[in-house]
Amino acid sequence: RICDVYDEEYQNALKESEVRYRTIFENTGTATIIIDENTLITLANRQFEELSGYLRSEIEGKKRWTEFVLEDDLVKAKDFKWLRERNAKKTSDRYEFRIANRRFGDIRYVLATIAAIPSTKSAVMSLLDITERKMFGGLSFLCRGRMCCGIVGYDLMVRIPDDEFDAVMRNRYVRP
Repeated sequence: RICDVYDEEYQNALKESEVRYRTIFENTGTATIIIDENTLITLANRQFEELSGYLRSEIEGKKRWTEFVLEDDLVKAKDFKWLRERNAKKTSDRYEFRIANRRFGDIRYVLATIAAIPSTKSAVMSLLDITERKMFGGLSFLCRGRMCCGIVGYDLMVRIPDDEFDAVMRNRYVRP
């Protein structure tokens, strides 16, 4: 009887731990994936679906994280993996690369942070979308993949429709 009680307590604790982990994983605010030793994505959260334009069912157990990296940045990403494997203390755990969103077709800049998961051959990777920060060296906002407004230094930038451009340019506080 004691074994049954212990097993039940163990199962409840395990279930609570899994619920807690899933809640944190899904609500970090950044795109997050778990990758295995062969770079295969074993778990992806909702934000990664949005960032990549793929559904979880198309990602988990089917795609490697390197498949999302633009070809020009892939060499940098592979070099990073090679350096980490050989000398983890001298290699940063953060780096930038670009990915293409399949759904909208736009290119996104991401700051990736990667860490090994203890006692496993897996790693967790968080990808922060920094596209708006990279656009003009300031803060900018996109609408359907195009800049609509932004702030650089003390200047406000706003996209003006072609048919209103001449009228707006007549304002003394506006410059091209």
